[in-house]
Amino acid sequence: MTDPIKKYFERRKLICFDVGARNGTFELPLLAPFTKTYGFEPNQAEYQKLIKGNTDLMEATGYSTVLPAYHELEYFDVALHNVEGEAELHITEGAGCTSLFQPDEATMAKFH
Repeated sequence: MTDPIKKYFERRKLICFDVGARNGTFELPLLAPFTKTYGFEPNQAEYQKLIKGNTDLMEATGYSTVLPAYHELEYFDVALHNVEGEAELHITEGAGCTSLFQPDEATMAKFH
């Protein structure tokens, strides 16, 4: 990162949101030192992996040693929605498909 850009971001902190943060927040590695990032992961099993620093992706690739050094990084074990309240989280075998929406069996049958 060039000095003028670095100086610009040193004066202004970016705020980022990682919605569905299950494998960790690896985006923006060059901007990470200037970024306050909030990750949201409602699946309790995946959230526990995040806060322990041992997600499936980290374990499979060794990324745990190169996680960007964010200015601030905080994870929350909740889902985001446009309506306040409680909802059922539909946890699927493939953790990346977990959703507040009920799985559609017909659509799922099209994939392996």
